[in-house]
Amino acid sequence: KRNNFNMKQQIEIEVPKDWSAVSLKDYLAFRKDMEAYKDEPEALIACMFHHLCHFPVQYLQSLDIETYTAVRDDLFSFIQKLDYPLTNVPNGVVNAFFIFLLF
Repeated sequence: KRNNFNMKQQIEIEVPKDWSAVSLKDYLAFRKDMEAYKDEPEALIACMFHHLCHFPVQYLQSLDIETYTAVRDDLFSFIQKLDYPLTNVPNGVVNAFFIFLLF
């Protein structure tokens, strides 16, 4: 048997470069979760990792802080690249992420 407590696994997390890399299914699920968790910044970040990077939410706490922060910041930048705002998502959601994470 292997002791998984001391083993580190290298993983690759890909942040989409543009919205054409996000399937319609993932985009619609992302929008649905953005509305459902609009008042829960941590859950919104988990939704971004899950729907946009296909990263299992249960492993978020296993990421080192540098990796988590870098991917999160890339996702914030990516979301702001929309030519039009996400519909059904309250204004200021991305700004709320930044405010929440700065404190």
